[in-house]
Amino acid sequence: MRLLHCLRWLALLVAAGFATGTASTAPLLPRDDAEVVEKLPQRSARAPVAVAGASAAAALSAADAATQAIALLARSRAEGDPRPAGRALTLLRPWSQDPNAPAAAIVALATVEQYLHDFDNAIKRLEALVARDAAQQQAWLTLATIHRLQGRYEMSDKACAQLAQLRAALHATACVAENDALRGRHDLARRSFENLLAQTSDAGTRSWLFTSLGELEQRAGRADAAERALRAALAATPGDGYASLVLADQLLARRKFEDALRVLASQPRSDSVLVRVVRANQALGRPEASTEAAQLRERFADAALRADAAHAREIAMFVLHVDGDAQRALQLAKTNLRVQKEPVDLLLMAQTARAAGDAAAQAEVRQLAVTIGMVDRRLDDALR
Repeated sequence: MRLLHCLRWLALLVAAGFATGTASTAPLLPRDDAEVVEKLPQRSARAPVAVAGASAAAALSAADAATQAIALLARSRAEGDPRPAGRALTLLRPWSQDPNAPAAAIVALATVEQYLHDFDNAIKRLEALVARDAAQQQAWLTLATIHRLQGRYEMSDKACAQLAQLRAALHATACVAENDALRGRHDLARRSFENLLAQTSDAGTRSWLFTSLGELEQRAGRADAAERALRAALAATPGDGYASLVLADQLLARRKFEDALRVLASQPRSDSVLVRVVRANQALGRPEASTEAAQLRERFADAALRADAAHAREIAMFVLHVDGDAQRALQLAKTNLRVQKEPVDLLLMAQTARAAGDAAAQAEVRQLAVTIGMVDRRLDDALR
C-alpha cells in the first residue's frame, strides 16, 4: 500500500469534497514509489500543465490545488521527472504552514513530500492532521505506509489499528497483513490476503492484493507461487506499473530476461523501468543496452545536479548489475538504506556487500533486518 494507489484514493476524496473520513468505494493503495498512475504522452507531444507560480497557486481553492498537485505528481511518476512534483509543492505552498489547512491540502502535501523522500515533514503533517481529526482514513493509510517503508513496523501497526477503528475493514486487514508478512508470518498473512481476494471482485483491489501476496511469496522463498500471484495481479489490471516492476525483478532474479522485457514493454521508460530493461538487454547481449545505459547515466547526472537523493536505489542497481562496480554500488545502497528500508533496499545492500566481499557491510544489513524485525528468505540467501 504505497504512494500511487494512495494518489488514486486521494483523488476520489478530493473530488467528493473531502467531506468525511470515509470512502464509499474500495480504492487502490500504493505498492511503491515506482508505480505508474497512468501512461502519458511524451513531453513534446503534450501542452504544458497550466501551473504558474505562487500568485496562481494563491488563487486556487485547497481542493483545486490538491487535485492539480495529484495530477502533477502522477506526471512525475509516469515520466520519472521530479520537476512536476516540485510544481505540485508550489501549488500547495499557501497551505504548507497552516496547521488548520483543509485535509485535502495536507494529505496532498504529505503525499508529494513522501514521493520526494521528505518523510519527516510528511509524518509531521499527517500526525498533526489526525490529532485534530482522527477520522482521516487517507492520513492513517499514508502514515502506515511511510512507517512501514522506514522499517518502523510497530508505528505502522498503530496506524493500521486506527483504520480498523474507523471500520475501513478491507484496508485495515490488508495493512496488518502487510506487516505480518514483513515479519515472516507468511501463513497468517497469506490467509488474510486470500480471504480478502475472495471478498472482492474489484479489479484494482484484486491487483493490489495479488501483488501483496506475490511479494509475500518472494520473501517466503516460493518463487513459482510469487510469479503466479504477480501474473494474476497483471491479469486483473494489465499494465499495472508496480506489479510489472515486482514481476520483472522476480523474472530477472531467475534469469528469465526475455520474459522480464515482455512484462516491461508496455511501461513508460521511467528510471525504475529503464534500469531493469538495460539489465535484461545487457544480459542478452543486445546492442540497445549501451544506448539505454547512456540515457540512464544522463538522467542520473541530472539528478545529482539537483541533489536528488530519491534515485539512490536505481543508481545502485545500475552500478551493480550494469557497470559491475560493487564497491560504488555498496556505497549507494548504504545511502539509500539510510532513507528507506523496504525489503528491496535491504536485499540490494546485501547483494552489493556480497559482490564487494565486504563482511562488515553484510553483518550490518543482517543486524538491521533483526532490529526492524524483517524476515526475507532472499536476504538470507544473499548473506550466505
